[in-house]
Amino acid sequence: NYLLETELEEEIVKGNMIAWSRNIGRSITLIEWEKVWSRNNKITKSAAFKENAYKMFYRWHLSPSRLAKMHPRHESELLEMQKKGGNILPYVVVLYRCSKILAEN
Repeated sequence: NYLLETELEEEIVKGNMIAWSRNIGRSITLIEWEKVWSRNNKITKSAAFKENAYKMFYRWHLSPSRLAKMHPRHESELLEMQKKGGNILPYVVVLYRCSKILAEN
């Protein structure tokens, strides 16, 4: 009877979890994800920093090569940034360094 009454907790695996697991080279447990979330919430009270953490966590950040496809007029600037900073830059760094793109929007 007890086994029938107990509800089993279901782990929800999202696309970003799979992508991060591929990058790290191993699977990431739900407990590890919870630690990351709680640590992020304790680190700062700044909404701007939390927003950037969410963008990185959910992979909403835009790499310079992706921004170059979206804004072809600034492709040379963005690709130069990519050479200086690696393949993926945090979302906020890309936008702060590319003031011309911000002026367009």
